[in-house]
Amino acid sequence: MNSEKPGQIEQIFAQSIASRQNQGNQGVNNSRGAFNQNSNKGANQGFQSNNYYNKNQVKVNKKQETNPLLKHSRFQYNIIDDPQMVDDYDINDKVSVLFLQLKYHIAYPLYIKQRFEDVYRMRKNRNKILLLLNDDKDEHNMINSLMMDCFKFEITLIMCWSFEEAAQYIQTFKSYENKTQTMLEGKQYNQGTTHFEQAVEQVSSMRRVNKTDAKNLLSNYGSIEAIIMAPNYDEFLNIDGIGQNKIDAITQCFRGKFCNPNATKSNH
Repeated sequence: MNSEKPGQIEQIFAQSIASRQNQGNQGVNNSRGAFNQNSNKGANQGFQSNNYYNKNQVKVNKKQETNPLLKHSRFQYNIIDDPQMVDDYDINDKVSVLFLQLKYHIAYPLYIKQRFEDVYRMRKNRNKILLLLNDDKDEHNMINSLMMDCFKFEITLIMCWSFEEAAQYIQTFKSYENKTQTMLEGKQYNQGTTHFEQAVEQVSSMRRVNKTDAKNLLSNYGSIEAIIMAPNYDEFLNIDGIGQNKIDAITQCFRGKFCNPNATKSNH
């Protein structure tokens, strides 16, 4: 899965799956902002340290005030000291963002699941986004596991490779809040649409996989999770209409390596 650029945010929201604290380990608050990073409190000129808020600001959870991405921010923000705030970055009443560093997730894998549960329960009707900083290029399996959890909790996973890029995404989310409601909310389903029909839409969004393929896969495996977690994708050859080219596309989607699109060719 490649990281999307901020200029492609329409596609990110269009691919949202639905309409939309805290391990007690020492150092957990620091890691929520950034793992083993120094504080940059007040680095942004738009920073305010009280709970005053206006609609032009991003609400930032106090646990994020040490996050280096704020040093790169070009958006106005306000640090909110509220233990009931379940998001890391509250963009508006339609978009909530959680931030996670992969290295921290490796050290404390249970932390983000609790955050997912909280934001799923409290932000039911919002676009929920996990902004994942990939600072460990070798942990593909851990990222695949995160993708599964995102499916379960109706969260869109967006990967970035630097704090600066993460800040650009937050800026983009904020700048798009005045765009049309359908652009921000992504795919809308009619009230009578079944879960199976929604799942078909999601599976058939993969390259080379059509709706008939999606229906056959879901009928055989029962859920998107079961498809993703199938021990051997070659067994899909037993399903009508599924050939090697489609298996290759599914494999690339769910088990392909994650690459940094900003890396120079000399690094390959």
